[in-house]
Amino acid sequence: MSDLFANIATLKRLYPGDENIREIEQHEGEVLRILAERAYAEHPETQRLIDICRRAVVAARLRLATDHQLLERPEKQRELWAVIDARMWFLQAVCRDYESELAQIEELLKSEIARVT
Repeated sequence: MSDLFANIATLKRLYPGDENIREIEQHEGEVLRILAERAYAEHPETQRLIDICRRAVVAARLRLATDHQLLERPEKQRELWAVIDARMWFLQAVCRDYESELAQIEELLKSEIARVT
């Protein structure tokens, strides 16, 4: 996002007083507000992506916990941890309440483990 604002600053220097630049400046404040409030977390598409990430984390952790064949395949373990890390990074970046998201993932994982064992 910093590249976006750096590009806007460059445009402001190159084209001072341009009508389009003034319009961008008006939107810049709104973008900053949305980012600060994490208002994008409530957007339906973001909610869909959060759900996909949540399910991917649960599935990967479930497999790590229950698939004993993975003990002999460390490369597959690393792949699963990479999936988990990437999805958790996304969740931390976009979720308004990351701690409750973690709790929800833990509850889902517990219920899945109970279901398969």
